[in-house]
Amino acid sequence: MPRIARWRSFLAVAVTLLLAAMHPLGAQGTVSGTVIGGESGQPLPLARVVVVNSLLTATTDEQGKFTLRNVPPGSVAVMVMHVGYQSLRKTVTATAGSITGVDFHLTTAVVQLQEVVTTATGQQRRVELGNAITTLGDVGKKVEEMKVASVADLLT
Repeated sequence: MPRIARWRSFLAVAVTLLLAAMHPLGAQGTVSGTVIGGESGQPLPLARVVVVNSLLTATTDEQGKFTLRNVPPGSVAVMVMHVGYQSLRKTVTATAGSITGVDFHLTTAVVQLQEVVTTATGQQRRVELGNAITTLGDVGKKVEEMKVASVADLLT
């Protein structure tokens, strides 16, 4: 009996593997598209494209094109991120064995950084100081307009 039981379990495993090879379990789809950004609508290279809640990621090429392979069929959320732009998320319906197209147009993100003052005692936010603080203003503009007669003028 033990020999017959082993033979039956071996046969069951072999049939299961044969059926799985004939019909792939969970055929996958492909999502591809283009990422453009800003007012001019230029392609965005090196943007990160992610299928949300999965490990599927891609990076756009120089023309802003990307391809995500092995996307599970059905409705999936695709998010695009790039430094200096607001991230964008779209829902896409991936179909097994075919390519689904989706394009993204990212808008420029304007970020106002907090003013920080560096002193000998360490960094503090400007609002935390009780002293009057003078700012240098537009340093780049001042440097361009200033006449330079010596190296000391550059340091000033």
